[in-house]
Amino acid sequence: MSKNPPHAPDPSGKPLLPQIAILTGTLTIILAGAWYLYMANAPYHPDGQGSETGTFTTD
Repeated sequence: MSKNPPHAPDPSGKPLLPQIAILTGTLTIILAGAWYLYMANAPYHPDGQGSETGTFTTD
């Protein structure tokens, strides 16, 4: 049994920084996209309450 079991850490000693950076970047892009889609129609409300009664138009 010279092979490492599947759950063993990588013996090559490579740093995890690239994987962490890719994971963080991916999550950031996903969260930014979801936030954009969630907030995309926020400035316009048909009932026009409070500061949302300004001259903002959607045409």
